[in-house]
Amino acid sequence: MPLLDPATATLMPTPMAGFTIPYWVKYPGGYSYTRSDKDGQVGQAEVYVRWYDQELFQVYAEGFTQGPASPGATGISGYTLRRFTPLRWPRQWSGRSNMWCEAVSYLSCGMLHETSGAPRSHFPDPYGNPDGLGQGWFAADYAELQLAFAERHVFHLWTDAELAGFFSLNPNLPVSEVYRYVEKRSRSVPKERKVASRGFATYDPATPAVVKTVLSETAFVPFAEVEWSYVWHQVPLEWVPHQAIRDCALRVNAAPTPDPGDPDNRFDRRFKPGTLRFNGLAETITPYRRSDGNLYADLAYSFTEQPNGWNFVPDIDPAAPWVPISRLDSTGGFFTPKVPLYASDDFHKLFRAPASPTDPWI
Repeated sequence: MPLLDPATATLMPTPMAGFTIPYWVKYPGGYSYTRSDKDGQVGQAEVYVRWYDQELFQVYAEGFTQGPASPGATGISGYTLRRFTPLRWPRQWSGRSNMWCEAVSYLSCGMLHETSGAPRSHFPDPYGNPDGLGQGWFAADYAELQLAFAERHVFHLWTDAELAGFFSLNPNLPVSEVYRYVEKRSRSVPKERKVASRGFATYDPATPAVVKTVLSETAFVPFAEVEWSYVWHQVPLEWVPHQAIRDCALRVNAAPTPDPGDPDNRFDRRFKPGTLRFNGLAETITPYRRSDGNLYADLAYSFTEQPNGWNFVPDIDPAAPWVPISRLDSTGGFFTPKVPLYASDDFHKLFRAPASPTDPWI
């Protein structure tokens, strides 16, 4: 197979209409994969690209993210980022459609040769002769790259079109980025809640109705909370929703407004309104730079689920339903309207780009 023959090239699409980047997969020596139960399948493929395409090829192979198409608008164009997903594993027939390129390594470069076997005289020699466009660095005809692929089995890397298709099938779900590039982790945490006690007492099993000794101890009710960590990956640093993070801190998930009547229309369907509290960021925002030259951050959000509701308290009987509570005013009566312990907010905005970018260094 002639190297760099346009007839045998695979074309990598780009967001620019009609613009593709050709590359050539090396086989059989450059193709391999392994699989384990913990990590899923990982693979490698070696490819050739034209010398002057290698940096741009890396950008599109690893993928990148840009701000929303219409910042501040409603719907897909305003609430979601523009994602160019990484290159998918080329052997789609194997069922590994969730394997994506996660790293690009340079292996070597070379020159094409004429039929005589002599180097093409109109290209600089790769062993030291300067490349005028590269400020004295060498040039070549092609570069050989190694692509590393891995399964992203913990979250979706949907394209913009795939995300739009998802919302078209789920019209009652508020539009946001929470459905892709988000990794979810959880753990159950048993706890005890102190409650006003009517008292404990000892008794004699022979006469169980007779109170022997009254014990003045605080009562408690056992229950379990669930701690959730939502990691929103690859957020452009200037599009981090700082105001939403501040607004939602120590608030609980609100019922949708307006409510279309669908019980699934709430932040992440598993949580009923009022049962999830946003604790803030679980980790510091640590910027990193990707191959497109832009700065990104992975946002680790911390939530705690109280299945009985954060604005409810238990009775002394662990089996009794929890009851709602409200703050009292200075006279000892209820506020009008009643004021709960935790205010509510729309958590979807934690996964929406803000209306305008912010300078990450101010």
